[in-house]
Amino acid sequence: MKFHPALAARCGLLIVALFLTACAGVGTGSRAADRAEAAFAAGDFAQAAREYLEAAGRSRGAEADAFNLRAAESYRQLADYAAVRQVSNGILHGNLRPGEQLRLDLLLAELAVVEGEHERALNLLTLPADRVPDRLRPRFHDLRARALVELGQPLAAARERGEQMRFAAAEEQASLQEQLRRLLDSVEVRELYRERTGMAADDPLLGATDASLRARGVTPPRMLAGGRDPMAPREPPPTDADGRALYGKVALLVPLTGQIAAAGQAVRDGFMSAYFAGAAPRPEVEVIDSGSTPETALAAYRRALESGAERVVGPLSREAVSALFREPLLPVPLLALNHADGVAPPEGSVQFGLLPDEEALAAADRLLRLGALRAVVVFTEEDWSGRAALAFRSQYEAAGGEVLREVRINARDFDLGRPAASIGDAGADGLFLAIGAQPARLLVPQLRANGVGGTWLAMSRVYGGSPMPALDRDLDGLEFSDAPWVVGTASGVPSRVELAPALRGLQGPALRLFAFGMDAYRLLGYVDWLSGRPYSFINGATGELSVDESRQVRRQLAWARFRGGVPEPVEGALSFGDPL
Repeated sequence: MKFHPALAARCGLLIVALFLTACAGVGTGSRAADRAEAAFAAGDFAQAAREYLEAAGRSRGAEADAFNLRAAESYRQLADYAAVRQVSNGILHGNLRPGEQLRLDLLLAELAVVEGEHERALNLLTLPADRVPDRLRPRFHDLRARALVELGQPLAAARERGEQMRFAAAEEQASLQEQLRRLLDSVEVRELYRERTGMAADDPLLGATDASLRARGVTPPRMLAGGRDPMAPREPPPTDADGRALYGKVALLVPLTGQIAAAGQAVRDGFMSAYFAGAAPRPEVEVIDSGSTPETALAAYRRALESGAERVVGPLSREAVSALFREPLLPVPLLALNHADGVAPPEGSVQFGLLPDEEALAAADRLLRLGALRAVVVFTEEDWSGRAALAFRSQYEAAGGEVLREVRINARDFDLGRPAASIGDAGADGLFLAIGAQPARLLVPQLRANGVGGTWLAMSRVYGGSPMPALDRDLDGLEFSDAPWVVGTASGVPSRVELAPALRGLQGPALRLFAFGMDAYRLLGYVDWLSGRPYSFINGATGELSVDESRQVRRQLAWARFRGGVPEPVEGALSFGDPL
């Protein structure tokens, strides 16, 4: 090949020109990108978009796609989604780095939400949340929540809002909390109740879910699937050294005269038994007769103040507690031993009681957990029984069950064949007995004779407190709730064998009031600690004891089942079809 000097010269000039042109293009693109960044930082998103597009036009491949992504993000800041769509359509996902790919997916998901393609939005946001950088988590969860709402999944949307709150700025928390509340309130109550049963104690939605249920008149469930209590402590219970409140003097107000003196004496004996069995240092305790009227209870409280009490336990009757709670000033807080009528506990005070309603709520919860969704309720003309039946129905139906029939019996009747046949005709898979021991001993054999099956639950009153196999053998298979100390499953408190001299043959209600008194003393040192930790509990004689947001002591009851006429502790799901 011949060498032509003139041609070589021209080629050399062309190469130099091309090099200079390329260099000039890179410089212009770089300067455009710098200007774009400055404009974006200054909030001039329209200018930023123009500069990014210029930089993209002077670039190639991955670099051009990265600049176009920034231009589309600038248009997003202006809510110009038509421009976002136009620019993002030309971006090749595979050209981008992983972080840029996520940003493009967020952009496309937001477009899909705006354009009503909510399934597409969720499909673009399938990356595990823990792989999303923290700075992008609020946007990630916000988009998922918005799409889920439109798809009719408010509970899943609420979960996304809950996660969003963990990463959102402080000034956004109140708005997000309100959105979360509205989402949970829009969830059908049965669905929300069932979701609540599976929540762990540290679930971020636990508190908001409980609030939503209570706002609709439903008591949140106590036990999680698998038997774990959502009231389980997030930290160990306090010890005497670092948590137990130590008082110099305590006043115990109980009726020692009047119509309910026997109940007051049982509570006093339980309280003092726990006192002498408890760890030192112990406070000085003054037992004051609160009498049988609200006026005598108020006088007893004033006497406790005059004697220098630092905490008051009692009084025992509902009327007396209501009267004290209505006082304009209670300088010494109460651990009240009943629930006031229509009056919230004053600041620092707490109310504690053995309510039949509480047993009924526990039974409704348990029936649902055992899969019994259609129940018959049996109750008597007695006040406590009617209250329990009403509480059961309210909780059971609100949480998804159906009460097929309510059967009222006379507690003194001996022939219960007709009510038993009526129950058998209902076709229920669950039965709740709000009746005492004697009618239960008559009714259960009749139910069995009528072929009634399913899960059968009763209240503590079906058991006298001590084994009576000859009388209770007819109750075999019946499951009931009771104080753990009564059925022999309590821990952390003196056993009935240890306290036998103090019990003096107590039975039934008196035995449970003795246990109630024991727990009043045990709670005394921990009630303030528990009040600040609504998901913690201490072991007690009447149950696992916690204090909820309304300053009410709540009990986790034990469950037992008659076998050979003797109650045995129950674990897991039971039905009347199980072998005895």
